[in-house]
Amino acid sequence: VDARATVVNGDLIFWRFSDLPIGAEPFFIRMETPASFADVVSLTPFRVLETRPGEDTGDGRFELRRTIGAGETVELDVLGRGGVPGSGVGSVVLNTTLVSPRGPGFVTVFPCSAAGPPLASSVNSLGPGGDVANEVIVKLGDGDRVCVFAAMETDMVMDVTGWTTT
Repeated sequence: VDARATVVNGDLIFWRFSDLPIGAEPFFIRMETPASFADVVSLTPFRVLETRPGEDTGDGRFELRRTIGAGETVELDVLGRGGVPGSGVGSVVLNTTLVSPRGPGFVTVFPCSAAGPPLASSVNSLGPGGDVANEVIVKLGDGDRVCVFAAMETDMVMDVTGWTTT
């Protein structure tokens, strides 16, 4: 897999070229970014979500101790955790890892809202077995929360690695 990223007109655009039989055309992921990369405050990774029994988050919150079910959405508080301020935050940077997904599918990390998850994915799984990770930048949604939608059953860990201002 050949992956590249570039900044065009202030937007960070990622793309991946793959020899996997998912399609002949490369796909593009476009995401809104802060005015400049200087606006991103980096943090030492801090575990904010943990689903595996016996494993801990950095502060004891959001330790689900159970697998996330297919079609389930989990609401996650990140403000005031792991160096993220309690206010004035517009978006967070999250390393999202699927741990032993039970089948093919995807997870979408998105701002919580009444509209629900967008038709997009943040991390993809081709099937049972191996762990898969991706880093996402997501705006805070309703109640200053981030939502995680799983299309398949999976365990998951998330670490906050940065944030931006509003």
